[in-house]
Amino acid sequence: MARILSATALSRTKMDNIHGKERGQYPFIDVAYLAVPCLHCDNAPCIRAAKDGAIYKRPDGIVIIDPVKAKGQKKVINACPYSAISSKKIR
Repeated sequence: MARILSATALSRTKMDNIHGKERGQYPFIDVAYLAVPCLHCDNAPCIRAAKDGAIYKRPDGIVIIDPVKAKGQKKVINACPYSAISSKKIR
């Protein structure tokens, strides 16, 4: 049975969608973190980039990534304008 997960569920379970920014110099260093979840775009470019229905949108608007079908489809990573899809999700 194939696992089908929403992009948001994948974002919440993986820590690879957190971007960090360091500022300052020792001993005064500031680090800020920003989580980047799927925004479930109305006209999602990742859906257009995916082949064979690997990414689709449910009727309620949730974007779904099928990790089995998405395996090896590196184009979907670059298609997301928010960098919410990582290579760890589509291996």
